[in-house]
Amino acid sequence: MINSTSGPGLLFPKGGWENDETVQEAAVREAIEEAGIRGELMDFLGYYPFKSKNHQDEFCPEGSCKAAMFALLVKEELESWPEQSTRNRT
Repeated sequence: MINSTSGPGLLFPKGGWENDETVQEAAVREAIEEAGIRGELMDFLGYYPFKSKNHQDEFCPEGSCKAAMFALLVKEELESWPEQSTRNRT
C-alpha cells in the first residue's frame, strides 16, 4: 500500500492505462511507478469504484472511474522509483 498524496490514509496503487497496453500491463506499471515494487501478477480480484479529481472525460464522467484490482506477488522492492519523492510504501 502507498500513502495518499491528497490527505491522510493508505491506498493501493492505481491509475489509467495507455492505449497500447492491457489492464494487466497497466497494473504492473502502476505498481512500479507508485510503489516501487516488481512481482508476479496473480489473480484478478474484481473492480472497485473511485472518484478522480483530474480525470474527467467521456470514459469517466464527473470523475467516476472503475479500477481493476489484481493480487501481486511482490518479488522485488526497488531502491528508487518514479514517485518516491511523493509516495511512501507500507
